[in-house]
Formats: sequence, structure tokens, C-alpha cells
Amino acid sequence: MIMFVSNMERDIMNTEAKEILKAAKTAETEALKAAMPPKWFGFAISVAVGIIVCANGAGNAELSSLGIIAIALIIAVQYNKSKAMPKMAPANKYGYFPLIGFIAFILVITALTRYTTSVMELSWTPYASGLFVACITFYLSVSERKEYQDRINEADHNE
Repeated sequence: MIMFVSNMERDIMNTEAKEILKAAKTAETEALKAAMPPKWFGFAISVAVGIIVCANGAGNAELSSLGIIAIALIIAVQYNKSKAMPKMAPANKYGYFPLIGFIAFILVITALTRYTTSVMELSWTPYASGLFVACITFYLSVSERKEYQDRINEADHNE
């Protein structure tokens, strides 16, 4: 069966398709905005990770436990505000390499801090390592926000 479509019907279908595409792009942009973690979230997680590294480097397991509890509370507060759970694992298998690398980096920094504190008796190294790791963690959160913002800007630009 062969169907013929008039120019007017084709124009109506094109207009409807454009409206549907625009609505889908708007929904994508709104979803990205809702999923983007706020600035305070990255800062708070960074401080908690810095506290954990500092506490572990100084050999203070109690304070380290408080840092872990703080991370859980920060994630819970963010979840209650946005109803969106932060991404806990990488999206694909290649994302695990940076995650494993970051965890290994934290373990190496902690081990070096323990060494410099106990053997070399440098009492300031736990604070320096905690601050260093907190700064790196904050930079990673800022770069993730930038990725979200770039995707939002790209979606807005393509409308």
C-alpha cells in the first residue's frame, strides 16, 4: 500500500517532531541540573576525606570513624534534598581505574604520613596530607560539576 502525504501534512509532522525533540532536550537539561551535585556537597565530602586521611596518618582511629560517619551523613542530607543518590560507582569498567588509582593514592599518602609521623617524628604531616587530599578531592568534585555544566550548556546550545 502506497501512501501519499501532502506538503501540509509533512509540515505538521515536522513541526510536531521538532516540538517533541525540544521537549526531550528540555527534560534532559532539567534532569542534568537536578543530578548535578551542589558546591557544598563537594566541599563537605572533601573536608571529610581530608579528616579521614589526617586521622589515619596520625593513628587516630576514632576520628577516622567520625570522618566515615560524616561522609554517610553528607550523602544522606544530599539525598534528602535532591532525591537523587550521588554516583557511587563509575559508569563503565574504565572508570574503575581512576577510582582504584585514587584509593591507592590515599593509601600511599596515609602510609607516608604514618611513617613521617612515627619514625621521623614530624607532627605536622597528618595535617598537611589531610589538606592535600582534601584539595585534590575538592578539585575532582569541581571538575565533575564542570562536566555536568558543559553537558547542560551543550543541550541548551543545541535547542
